Amino acid sequence: MSEKQKKINLFKKNVLSRHEWDDIEGNKLINDFLQVSKMAEDLKESNFKAYTMFMSLVQDKIKLQEECDERGKRISRLQKK
Repeated sequence: MSEKQKKINLFKKNVLSRHEWDDIEGNKLINDFLQVSKMAEDLKESNFKAYTMFMSLVQDKIKLQEECDERGKRISRLQKK
């Protein structure tokens, strides 16, 4: 198992499985840029470390979405050939 995979498994075990949250509500919030912006402002004022982590996670989500969209476009172009 690679180091990257070990790190992912640690996050699954030690973070995702230990804490409960409403994933559906979370996805609704993360897709509403006004809500995300408001939460970022609140975190920046109250907990700067949480704000920094939150912004990094938002940036990672955006990058992954852009990569996914780009892959979808490339696949679509290849299927048309």
